[in-house]
Amino acid sequence: MVSHALHHLVYDAASRLPHALTPPFCLTNAELHPAAPFNISWRLRNPLRGFYIFLTSQLTCISENHRIALIFELDKVGWPIHLRSMHTAGMKLVPGSEWSVEDYRALVVLRRGFGLEGRWIAGVFFEGRTVGEVEGKLREVLGDGEGMGMRKDRGKMGVEGHIDISDEEAASEDEGEYADGDDEHSTDEDGDGGFDEEMSTTLTPSNTHTHPPSSNTNPPPKTPAPISTAPNPAPTLQQHRNSVIQSISRSHIGRGTRVRLKNALDKRGWPKRFTSLANFHAPPARKGEAWAAEDSRALLYIREVAFKIPHCVLAEKFFWGRSEGAVRSHWSNLVAGEKKEKGNGGIGDG
Repeated sequence: MVSHALHHLVYDAASRLPHALTPPFCLTNAELHPAAPFNISWRLRNPLRGFYIFLTSQLTCISENHRIALIFELDKVGWPIHLRSMHTAGMKLVPGSEWSVEDYRALVVLRRGFGLEGRWIAGVFFEGRTVGEVEGKLREVLGDGEGMGMRKDRGKMGVEGHIDISDEEAASEDEGEYADGDDEHSTDEDGDGGFDEEMSTTLTPSNTHTHPPSSNTNPPPKTPAPISTAPNPAPTLQQHRNSVIQSISRSHIGRGTRVRLKNALDKRGWPKRFTSLANFHAPPARKGEAWAAEDSRALLYIREVAFKIPHCVLAEKFFWGRSEGAVRSHWSNLVAGEKKEKGNGGIGDG
């Protein structure tokens, strides 16, 4: 279901656009009102725009601000060719089929501008294509060094993952921080990231979209735009670690707890996926696959430091391929094992 908050944020963004940019939304003043319900008649009049909102709402790996910025950016650069008409938008692509110039441009935006991984790009924007096919095309278009990476010079419009967490930041925030990681000012209804003052000013449409969006009647030129050859090194393991900590919603973990969690994992050990770049890019765990010792230890540490993070979020962020139920069940077994070990005088089976 499309989030109610995302719906109103897009409406609010449309209300602030220059007059030349408002026709694609076709909104009345009543529809732009913050208290307006999700308007079905607007969806009927603008099925493609509504589909774009639905499509981007699936990107739980980035915050709601970034999803809105992504809509405006693709409006400007151009959506993948099959997503420009409702006749083809709902169809699955044939694996190995030909890519268009429009698809290449969208790939550059999704990877360079927002740092999306191949699994998100394939699953949301190129349904039917395999992750390997998408990653291969990214390497072809962007070069080997950037095919698996993301640009760092896009500012706050990209994925929140390049901000190092320092002890000074923890010290400045911890005094007023709730011990359980709660944030009394959080208004994040979707659990995927809230707004802060700095981010909201960065993502206003006047900053991200100052020209009318491209339309179906004026397709982009058939020759691809020149791609920068400047070196864009792939993210380091530390950047991946920072990214996953930063991506957890503020409704689940406050800033001070966020820092304590990272410090605890740095000292005690991260989940196996975050112990090397090779492990990070390895396939997700299969259903029923045994848990690695690193994952078991890290799960206990995470629940100890930040117990308000839901099991479904733990699965999504730290234990790829595991279901919410699998994480909950394994944690319960670990806790039961610890209690049994203590009851036996500290003698365990290792």
